Amino acid sequence: MKCDGKKQKRIVAVVGVVFDVNNKVLLSQRNQPQTPYAHDKWQFPGGGMEFGEDPIETVKREVKEETGIDIELLSEKPVLHSSNLSMPEEDIHLVVLGFPARYVSGEINVSADSETKDAKWCDAEKIDFSVCIPEAEPIFKKLQEYRLL
Repeated sequence: MKCDGKKQKRIVAVVGVVFDVNNKVLLSQRNQPQTPYAHDKWQFPGGGMEFGEDPIETVKREVKEETGIDIELLSEKPVLHSSNLSMPEEDIHLVVLGFPARYVSGEINVSADSETKDAKWCDAEKIDFSVCIPEAEPIFKKLQEYRLL
């Protein structure tokens, strides 16, 4: 139990680590000025689960909403990453479920999601994790075996 007076919050999020046939990985860039931790950072597309929503449906919906891309899961068993974030007004326990996926169809289009600034395909070998949210690298390392090449 915390005694510092901060609010405590738990967030369960899902992300899709989407591979294409050229060993590229889909990344999206956050547009959340109110959240300095994530603003302008790159991540695997995804987001929070709606109440009662299945994580598999969440990841498909979130990837489509953020990037315009349709995916197929390579496994329905996600990897798990948990971290604690200390913000000025609250402490957050973040639980992320990472699903490996492959590109099915669509062109990158971020216009439907105001919290996504950009999206792009990146060479899996050259992802610069220093410009990504901290959770991206450990999730990617756990899912590398799903590369399509």
